[in-house]
Amino acid sequence: MDLAVVHSLWSRMRAAAYPNSMLNVTLRLDTSEVRGFLFSARAALSWPVLSNVPSVKFPLTQLGNSSRHDVVIANPSSKPLLVHLVPMSAYPNAQNVLNLLPNRIKLSTGNDGMVENEDVSLFVIESVTDADDPFTPLETFGEGFSDKFGVDISPSTFPVLLRPNQSAKVTIVFTPTEPAGLRSSVLFVRNNLTGVDVVDLVGSGANGDIKFGNRRAGSIIHAFEVTEKHLKDCDKSVTKQHSLPNLTVQKTIHGKNTGQVPL
Repeated sequence: MDLAVVHSLWSRMRAAAYPNSMLNVTLRLDTSEVRGFLFSARAALSWPVLSNVPSVKFPLTQLGNSSRHDVVIANPSSKPLLVHLVPMSAYPNAQNVLNLLPNRIKLSTGNDGMVENEDVSLFVIESVTDADDPFTPLETFGEGFSDKFGVDISPSTFPVLLRPNQSAKVTIVFTPTEPAGLRSSVLFVRNNLTGVDVVDLVGSGANGDIKFGNRRAGSIIHAFEVTEKHLKDCDKSVTKQHSLPNLTVQKTIHGKNTGQVPL
């Protein structure tokens, strides 16, 4: 259904834009010094863009830890916009839809354009708030949908309504697991303006490691050795009240980050 909507809207836009894709207009400029100044301009129709970025690249993240990134979804139209934010793990036949989108710009990730259909915990939508007023809840829609149609809405998705010129801040969490390496996914932005928009998500998981001397973390380090010379003060008589023997043993241990992430 989503593909049919996208292709219908895309065909209508192309039909309106061609054969005269450029529009010539005359504008009038009035200022305090000059009035009635006419100048020509040219404009072209373009496909609406909802997200502030086409892709998100998460920083190198240690396995088991999490990184966060915000994406802003804006309503560029003069009408209310229904937006359904869906992670790839909750979107049926996601790869087939990506391959058939007419306006998709494939992100080069070194995996020949294929996007992983990862587990639900890898890329997660953590929250969706008003970009200008995060303490004011966004309007939602879809109440009673499961009762009417017998289909449950995935709890990992977020249906929101954006008023004209309103924006939503979407916080996405990346939590890599074994094995380490590159991970990619897509955030689907279903809507009633363009049908479906996509935001590519890319992140890499890495192992953290540290060595002390020649030993890894968790190893037993025999760093201190108490010999007879360290105990020589124990035989001396105490000359001052509360005086303690000198039993200090010092040794320098060098630590080195041998992992892939900062420590």
